[in-house]
Amino acid sequence: MKLTLAAFLAVLLAIASPVDFGLSGAYAMTGLVGFEAETVCRKPPTSPYESSFGLSPGSPSPPPPVISKNIADAWVGTWDTVTSDGRVYTLDFYEQGNRLEGFVAHADRRFAARFSGALSPAGNEVTFTLTEPVTGDISRGRLHLTNKETFEGSFSRDRVPNTTFSWHGTRKQ
Repeated sequence: MKLTLAAFLAVLLAIASPVDFGLSGAYAMTGLVGFEAETVCRKPPTSPYESSFGLSPGSPSPPPPVISKNIADAWVGTWDTVTSDGRVYTLDFYEQGNRLEGFVAHADRRFAARFSGALSPAGNEVTFTLTEPVTGDISRGRLHLTNKETFEGSFSRDRVPNTTFSWHGTRKQ
């Protein structure tokens, strides 16, 4: 079966709204050569959600999630933490641009472990590196907030690459 351009356009316009093609709101189409077409009239869409794809104004897609302007706020502050291998840290987190930075509190800053992390778009997760200058240990992992006062996650140490440790923290009051 050979489909002529006129027949193709007639079928296309019969199933789609003229507004979808930038045409006026109502039109009539009849009498194409060798093809019967019925009159097609549709009201123009009443919202940006309505289209020829079956969406109606009552069923819009959900809006994108609202992301806090300052996503690091949930992490900023002092946290008491413990790792599964028994290391205990009190970390001070602060915002540095779009990153979360930190250090071990109450230690000489030249020797304190340094935390550097990239926040997820929602701000509830951080992928981090923890560097301990005195020992040379470097740990890498991911933490996520379980609520406003606690986080949990896991990491591995470069010196022990096949072992995963857990890390839990509680916001210091």
